[in-house]
Amino acid sequence: DEPVILNIAEGFLRECGYNVMSAAGAVRGIEIFAREHSGISAVMIDLSMPEKTGIEVFQELKKIDPGVRAVLSSGMLDSDLKDKALKMGVRETLKKPYLAAELSMIMKSVTSGD
Repeated sequence: DEPVILNIAEGFLRECGYNVMSAAGAVRGIEIFAREHSGISAVMIDLSMPEKTGIEVFQELKKIDPGVRAVLSSGMLDSDLKDKALKMGVRETLKKPYLAAELSMIMKSVTSGD
């Protein structure tokens, strides 16, 4: 996501007690996940990125770890795209702008549920 939004989301998650690794871009995020996936409980992916779409990133992460728990976030998440993402295995979607409480509830659900 944009650096400002990334920092805000990171701050929200840290305040909720999560350890956070962030990446400025799709390729960097995939690299981090490939290296660290065994210690990652959930991934938050922005739908719109310059290098790849959030859907493409999710597909790459699933190749690394088929059980990846992902939240797809976007300001432009229509119902067809949301349905497609959920059918692919994305655990939750989050429409921007979101509140810290919404992010917290979704991450708690994704990290604790099957």
